[in-house]
Amino acid sequence: MRSATLMILAVTAYAVLGILVRLAGQTLHPFEIAFFRSLIGALFVVPIILSVGFSVFRTHHPKLNMARSLTSLIALLAGFTGLAYLPTAEAMTYSFTSPLFVAVGASLFLAETVTRKRWFAIAVGFAGVLIVMRPGGELFHPAAIASVLGAAGVASSSLIVKRLTGKDSPATIVTLMSLAMTVLTLPFAVVVWQTPTVDELVLLTAVGVVGTIGQFALVYALRISDASLAFPYIYLRLPIAAGIAFWLFQELPSAATLAGSVVIAGSVLLLTRADPERPSGGGSV
Repeated sequence: MRSATLMILAVTAYAVLGILVRLAGQTLHPFEIAFFRSLIGALFVVPIILSVGFSVFRTHHPKLNMARSLTSLIALLAGFTGLAYLPTAEAMTYSFTSPLFVAVGASLFLAETVTRKRWFAIAVGFAGVLIVMRPGGELFHPAAIASVLGAAGVASSSLIVKRLTGKDSPATIVTLMSLAMTVLTLPFAVVVWQTPTVDELVLLTAVGVVGTIGQFALVYALRISDASLAFPYIYLRLPIAAGIAFWLFQELPSAATLAGSVVIAGSVLLLTRADPERPSGGGSV
């Protein structure tokens, strides 16, 4: 129940985060939004540092933490680009492909055996991506590629987080990543910098607060339960985000988005049944 509650909190936070990025992206570049998300997230770990002390920086896996920061940088920049420029439901649907990338990565980089059933599930999932993306069609947007790249970054980051939670505390994981991400996103933000207005600062602050809440909830959920149990909850993001998007933008998911999301969800379900111990990649940044 604790894990389920934390996952629902994380998924809701990330659904709201997508809407906030969409709103901020109407006037600001996604790279600048990503920097403020990291900066404000870093400010929220200051109380942790003050209460725990410098021991919060003590990690058993410095290289893994750096790798997680780099993969999260890709996930953040690419994912925010998709959220800013694509219909909300479409951008959320692409994020569902993270478990597929987890399975592919395990095969390519960890030399794990992939059964025919798993390869079939992966192929079906990416067919669902093509249904949503409609490459070559009039409605195709280049930001769709960024969203898929962001999902790959999330998958890599989620695998690393699961390994880190076995040794490092959630406070250490979140603190190190928040500080590293602030430094890593700064050069990208400088290139496209536009001084935010007061209203934009309010939105950017909300992005940082909601994103940090989602990150803490996800890390604690992965710490107390198997990652495979988390995967069903990621699909709550779509109805939550789509409902808010309809309320704010009168935006309804297209038939292709709905069809593709069903295909992707079905493929991930098949993949999870084929290998229930595989981390779901259901996280975010």
